[in-house]
Amino acid sequence: MRTTWEYARLQLTCDPGKNPYEFHGLLGLPGTTSWHDLGILDSVTATLNDLGSEGWELVGTPSDLNAVYTYQAANETYHDRAYTVERCFWFKRPAAS
Repeated sequence: MRTTWEYARLQLTCDPGKNPYEFHGLLGLPGTTSWHDLGILDSVTATLNDLGSEGWELVGTPSDLNAVYTYQAANETYHDRAYTVERCFWFKRPAAS
């Protein structure tokens, strides 16, 4: 029998300039087109364990993205506006039949 999988994505974002240990979480679940806002996470590890207890299995390694947002001032000097770090986790679990 062939297993059908459903997938979810957990996206974590932080601004190291403001608080490098404060992660904001967004969860994309199967069957939805919008993100579920998890807010500021008390513990990333606890969130990952919660997903695991619901049958979600981590797929591959997390992907990382670092971005710096800049703007150009009137004197043509560039300034950093914000800096973010994002980490994305993918999960799968057998789909309910």
